[in-house]
Amino acid sequence: IGLSGRRLQALLLMMGQTRPSDWVRPDCEPVCYMAQTEVARLLGKTERAVRADEAALSGPLGLIDKRTAANGGRSSHGRLGLVFTRLILRLPTLLQLRDRLRQERQRRKELCHLRSAFYRSAKLALMARLSAVPNDLDLCPLRDAFLKWPGPDELRDMATADLEAHVTKARALC
Repeated sequence: IGLSGRRLQALLLMMGQTRPSDWVRPDCEPVCYMAQTEVARLLGKTERAVRADEAALSGPLGLIDKRTAANGGRSSHGRLGLVFTRLILRLPTLLQLRDRLRQERQRRKELCHLRSAFYRSAKLALMARLSAVPNDLDLCPLRDAFLKWPGPDELRDMATADLEAHVTKARALC
């Protein structure tokens, strides 16, 4: 969703400054009243960086609403501060995203393991065949295709569709 680790850290700190009961009661909104100076101190950031975090969280990321007094102040009177209702409303979508990413990660892991098995199988078969018949010209294209296979690090960097296509080719070569 475009949330960096440092920005997530800021969000979690701000969320931690709300009343826990406000997250589950439908008649309340979780609100962080902590001043930017205190948030900055706790995060080891500048106030400017905290303002940028708040702007991103309330703007493009759409996770919070920023309600402040005319002078920018926050107060429990009037519930002025950083309001997390938008985050609560987005929770089902975020959970679906989490589940989809987990499934994709699992699929990629399976594909990498499968390709590893194909790699071992192809390597052993080619070595056995080349040892038995070193001048077999029919093996040259198979050997050349095998030698062009990406390494493990390259596999992890491939897009899922490309990885699936490569595993299909590896299966065919085997």
